[in-house]
Amino acid sequence: PHPTGGDVTARGGGIESVRQVSAEIGRVFQVWATLERALNAQLRALGQGTTGDRWQGIGVRIHAWRRVSLERGPGALVEDLTLLMADALEWRNRLAHGVSGHGWSEAAGGWVIRTELNGTRAEITTARLAGMTAQVAGLASHLSRVTSWTLERGILDPEALGRDVRSCVIGRGTSG
Repeated sequence: PHPTGGDVTARGGGIESVRQVSAEIGRVFQVWATLERALNAQLRALGQGTTGDRWQGIGVRIHAWRRVSLERGPGALVEDLTLLMADALEWRNRLAHGVSGHGWSEAAGGWVIRTELNGTRAEITTARLAGMTAQVAGLASHLSRVTSWTLERGILDPEALGRDVRSCVIGRGTSG
Protein backbone atom coordinates (compact mmCIF):
# COMPACT_ATOMS: atom_id res chain seq x y z
CA PRO A 1 0.00 0.00 0.00
CA HIS A 2 0.99 3.58 -0.64
CA PRO A 3 1.69 5.69 2.50
CA THR A 4 -1.48 7.74 1.79
CA GLY A 5 -3.62 4.62 2.06
CA GLY A 6 -3.98 3.93 -1.65
CA ASP A 7 -2.87 0.70 -3.28
CA VAL A 8 -0.64 1.86 -6.11
CA THR A 9 -0.21 -1.66 -7.42
CA ALA A 10 -3.93 -2.20 -8.00
CA ARG A 11 -5.58 -1.95 -11.40
CA GLY A 12 -5.30 1.59 -12.69
CA GLY A 13 -2.76 2.23 -9.93
CA GLY A 14 0.43 4.17 -9.95
CA ILE A 15 1.21 7.72 -9.05
CA GLU A 16 -1.17 9.04 -11.73
CA SER A 17 -4.12 7.61 -9.82
CA VAL A 18 -2.92 9.24 -6.60
CA ARG A 19 -2.67 12.55 -8.46
CA GLN A 20 -6.12 12.09 -9.99
CA VAL A 21 -7.68 11.42 -6.58
CA SER A 22 -5.91 14.45 -5.12
CA ALA A 23 -7.03 16.62 -8.04
CA GLU A 24 -10.64 15.50 -7.66
CA ILE A 25 -10.60 16.30 -3.94
CA GLY A 26 -9.08 19.71 -4.73
CA ARG A 27 -11.87 20.42 -7.24
CA VAL A 28 -14.46 19.77 -4.53
CA PHE A 29 -13.04 22.57 -2.39
CA GLN A 30 -12.61 24.96 -5.32
CA VAL A 31 -16.25 24.48 -6.34
CA TRP A 32 -17.48 24.76 -2.74
CA ALA A 33 -15.78 28.14 -2.38
CA THR A 34 -17.71 29.28 -5.47
CA LEU A 35 -21.00 27.91 -4.09
CA GLU A 36 -20.47 29.61 -0.73
CA ARG A 37 -19.90 32.97 -2.43
CA ALA A 38 -23.01 32.45 -4.59
CA LEU A 39 -25.10 31.41 -1.60
CA ASN A 40 -23.98 34.46 0.41
CA ALA A 41 -24.84 36.74 -2.54
CA GLN A 42 -28.30 35.16 -2.89
CA LEU A 43 -28.99 35.47 0.84
CA ARG A 44 -28.12 39.17 0.63
CA ALA A 45 -30.39 39.54 -2.43
CA LEU A 46 -33.22 37.90 -0.47
CA GLY A 47 -32.71 40.40 2.34
CA GLN A 48 -31.21 37.84 4.70
CA GLY A 49 -27.65 39.10 4.68
CA THR A 50 -25.10 37.13 6.58
CA THR A 51 -24.33 37.43 10.23
CA GLY A 52 -20.75 38.37 9.53
CA ASP A 53 -19.79 35.59 11.90
CA ARG A 54 -17.01 33.79 10.11
CA TRP A 55 -17.77 30.67 12.11
CA GLN A 56 -21.36 30.49 10.88
CA GLY A 57 -21.42 27.22 9.01
CA ILE A 58 -22.44 26.63 5.44
CA GLY A 59 -25.19 24.31 6.71
CA VAL A 60 -26.82 27.25 8.50
CA ARG A 61 -26.68 29.32 5.32
CA ILE A 62 -28.13 26.47 3.22
CA HIS A 63 -30.99 26.19 5.72
CA ALA A 64 -31.60 29.96 5.61
CA TRP A 65 -31.66 29.95 1.79
CA ARG A 66 -34.07 26.99 1.80
CA ARG A 67 -36.40 28.58 4.35
CA VAL A 68 -36.66 31.93 2.55
CA SER A 69 -36.83 30.35 -0.90
CA LEU A 70 -39.61 27.96 0.15
CA GLU A 71 -41.62 30.88 1.54
CA ARG A 72 -41.48 32.70 -1.77
CA GLY A 73 -40.24 30.41 -4.50
CA PRO A 74 -40.75 27.20 -6.48
CA GLY A 75 -40.93 24.61 -3.68
CA ALA A 76 -40.09 21.35 -5.48
CA LEU A 77 -37.05 22.89 -7.17
CA VAL A 78 -35.84 24.42 -3.90
CA GLU A 79 -36.18 21.03 -2.18
CA ASP A 80 -34.26 19.27 -4.99
CA LEU A 81 -31.43 21.80 -4.85
CA THR A 82 -31.33 21.69 -1.05
CA LEU A 83 -31.02 17.89 -1.12
CA LEU A 84 -28.18 18.18 -3.63
CA MET A 85 -26.39 20.71 -1.39
CA ALA A 86 -26.91 18.57 1.73
CA ASP A 87 -25.50 15.43 0.07
CA ALA A 88 -22.58 17.33 -1.40
CA LEU A 89 -21.93 19.05 1.95
CA GLU A 90 -21.75 15.68 3.67
CA TRP A 91 -19.05 14.59 1.20
CA ARG A 92 -17.24 17.93 1.40
CA ASN A 93 -17.03 17.48 5.17
CA ARG A 94 -15.93 13.86 4.83
CA LEU A 95 -13.15 14.92 2.45
CA ALA A 96 -12.08 17.81 4.68
CA HIS A 97 -12.05 15.90 7.95
CA GLY A 98 -12.20 12.17 7.39
CA VAL A 99 -10.25 10.78 4.42
CA SER A 100 -8.92 7.41 5.51
CA GLY A 101 -7.67 6.02 2.19
CA HIS A 102 -8.31 5.37 -1.46
CA GLY A 103 -7.85 2.65 -4.00
CA TRP A 104 -9.44 0.43 -6.59
CA SER A 105 -12.70 -1.23 -5.59
CA GLU A 106 -13.89 -4.22 -7.57
CA ALA A 107 -17.31 -3.87 -5.93
CA ALA A 108 -17.61 -0.24 -7.03
CA GLY A 109 -15.90 -0.87 -10.36
CA GLY A 110 -13.53 2.06 -9.98
CA TRP A 111 -11.36 4.18 -7.75
CA VAL A 112 -12.91 5.05 -4.41
CA ILE A 113 -12.07 7.48 -1.68
CA ARG A 114 -12.67 6.01 1.76
CA THR A 115 -13.69 8.17 4.70
CA GLU A 116 -14.43 7.81 8.38
CA LEU A 117 -16.19 10.68 10.11
CA ASN A 118 -17.98 10.70 13.45
CA GLY A 119 -17.62 6.93 13.68
CA THR A 120 -19.22 6.27 10.30
CA ARG A 121 -17.32 4.84 7.36
CA ALA A 122 -18.27 5.59 3.78
CA GLU A 123 -16.71 5.54 0.35
CA ILE A 124 -17.43 7.33 -2.89
CA THR A 125 -16.21 6.56 -6.37
CA THR A 126 -14.15 9.26 -8.01
CA ALA A 127 -16.66 9.19 -10.90
CA ARG A 128 -19.58 9.92 -8.52
CA LEU A 129 -17.56 12.59 -6.77
CA ALA A 130 -16.74 14.23 -10.12
CA GLY A 131 -20.44 14.16 -11.06
CA MET A 132 -21.48 15.66 -7.73
CA THR A 133 -18.82 18.35 -8.08
CA ALA A 134 -20.13 19.21 -11.55
CA GLN A 135 -23.64 19.50 -10.11
CA VAL A 136 -22.46 21.82 -7.34
CA ALA A 137 -20.64 23.96 -9.92
CA GLY A 138 -23.84 24.17 -11.94
CA LEU A 139 -25.82 25.03 -8.84
CA ALA A 140 -23.39 27.83 -7.97
CA SER A 141 -23.87 29.34 -11.43
CA HIS A 142 -27.68 28.94 -11.51
CA LEU A 143 -28.62 29.77 -7.91
CA SER A 144 -29.24 33.39 -8.88
CA ARG A 145 -31.98 32.26 -11.31
CA VAL A 146 -33.96 30.73 -8.45
CA THR A 147 -33.49 33.88 -6.39
CA SER A 148 -34.58 36.06 -9.32
CA TRP A 149 -37.75 34.01 -9.67
CA THR A 150 -38.34 34.28 -5.93
CA LEU A 151 -38.00 38.08 -6.04
CA GLU A 152 -39.89 38.62 -9.31
CA ARG A 153 -42.66 36.03 -9.12
CA GLY A 154 -44.75 35.61 -12.20
CA ILE A 155 -42.13 36.71 -14.71
CA LEU A 156 -40.97 33.15 -15.33
CA ASP A 157 -43.04 30.00 -15.42
CA PRO A 158 -41.92 28.03 -12.32
CA GLU A 159 -42.31 24.70 -14.16
CA ALA A 160 -40.10 25.88 -17.04
CA LEU A 161 -37.56 27.31 -14.59
CA GLY A 162 -37.53 24.03 -12.67
CA ARG A 163 -37.00 21.94 -15.82
CA ASP A 164 -34.24 24.21 -17.07
CA VAL A 165 -32.36 24.49 -13.76
CA ARG A 166 -32.67 20.74 -13.13
CA SER A 167 -31.29 20.10 -16.60
CA CYS A 168 -28.40 22.51 -16.09
CA VAL A 169 -27.60 21.43 -12.53
CA ILE A 170 -28.80 17.93 -11.75
CA GLY A 171 -28.31 16.63 -15.30
CA ARG A 172 -24.61 17.54 -15.11
CA GLY A 173 -23.74 14.77 -12.69
CA THR A 174 -25.49 11.91 -14.44
CA SER A 175 -22.81 11.04 -16.98
CA GLY A 176 -20.23 9.79 -14.42
